[in-house]
Amino acid sequence: MSARLFFSLCVLTTLRTGVTLAQDAKKELDKLQGTWQVVEDAQGGRSVPPAKLKGLKFVFAGDKMRMVGPGWTTEYMVKLDPATDPKSIDAQLGDARAGGILLLGIFKLDKDRLTLALDMNAKKSARPAAFDAKRGSPVRKWVLEAEKR
Repeated sequence: MSARLFFSLCVLTTLRTGVTLAQDAKKELDKLQGTWQVVEDAQGGRSVPPAKLKGLKFVFAGDKMRMVGPGWTTEYMVKLDPATDPKSIDAQLGDARAGGILLLGIFKLDKDRLTLALDMNAKKSARPAAFDAKRGSPVRKWVLEAEKR
């Protein structure tokens, strides 16, 4: 096999793999579309009391994720990578070119239950390895349930 043919096959394989990964990410993002009620919220080893979770939700629409509470909304652009273990999510607040905040996280979806763990350290976010919100950690963990559609 000539070097040129071998190189062409490598490029085609790489392109096909990239397309497949993008399609997998789109399929995974499609599964998250809609409104999710917050049923658990924990950070720094503490859980938010259930009474304070009323009205808190996440809304996925396209490649955007909105965190919504009484009188406030925060919107992020999201990018998923379902090929990692656990699956990863990047949440970009504001324009990346203008120094927007990038929060790195992981997620898992089990039927109508979505668990997110994001490193909330705006200056040096690092992807969590587990779904823990231990004391002293910048990781915040949410457990969400899909609203009935």
